[in-house]
Parts: sequence; structure tokens; C-alpha cells
Amino acid sequence: VLNVIKQSTMMTPNSSRIISSMLLCLSFILTEKNMKVSVIGTGYVGLVSGVCFAEMGNKITCIDIDENKVQSMKDGKCPIYEPGLEVMMQRNIEDKRIEFSTSYDSIREAKAVFMAVGTPSGEDGNANLSYLYAALDSLVPFITND
Repeated sequence: VLNVIKQSTMMTPNSSRIISSMLLCLSFILTEKNMKVSVIGTGYVGLVSGVCFAEMGNKITCIDIDENKVQSMKDGKCPIYEPGLEVMMQRNIEDKRIEFSTSYDSIREAKAVFMAVGTPSGEDGNANLSYLYAALDSLVPFITND
């Protein structure tokens, strides 16, 4: 897992620590190759997670409600700045390990679904969970017992 992080020598120490911690925790879940995984949200957490999961050999679908953003990612353009991420994203698009969609259909076949939507702070300092609830409402019809 850490080899995925080391492939991008341009990453800042802070971003590398964040990604390393996240991947170490999730590597226990994603031990098999070619696992189908859906990631909801393509901000800093969702897109980086999805690209790294793809780099580990899994089949990833990143879902976002912004059609323009999804089309841009399909075209190989990274909507966020994280050193080395765009190259890794393009490689995984080319290798057909990652795709981008506005549809939640991939959840039907996913072995794991990661929610990575924004939870901005409200005026009172509490997390605004409306984006999380909206994403949950959207994915529920696609969940199966299989």
C-alpha cells in the first residue's frame, strides 16, 4: 500500500501522511485484487481514495453529482491539485481500473462503497450532514442483499 504513496515523490509531507494513514486503515478491507468499489464524492478525499484504490488493482467507480466535473475527469483532467494525482488518475483510466459517473448504478455490483461527500461546518460549528444524507438517499435504491 505504501508503494502507491511512494510513486509520487512530489507529494507534500502532509498529504503523504494523510493518504498513508487512510490507505493503511483501508488496506485491510481491500486485500483482494479486482474488487469492485464505488466512491461517492470526488473531492480531495474521494478522488484521491478512488485513484489509490485503482492503483492497488481494484475496479473503481467514482460518483459525483456534478456532470461537468465528471466529464472533465473522464477526459483525464484532475479537478483538484494533489501532486502526482493527475498522472496516476490518467494511468488508471487508460488501464480501465477507474471510471467516473453521475449514476449510482455501480453500487449494485460493488463489494464496498465509500462515502466521501462534503460535511462543511455550519455557523454553530457542527458538521452539515445534508450532502451525506442526500447521497445516502440516492444510493439506497441500488443496495441489494447479494
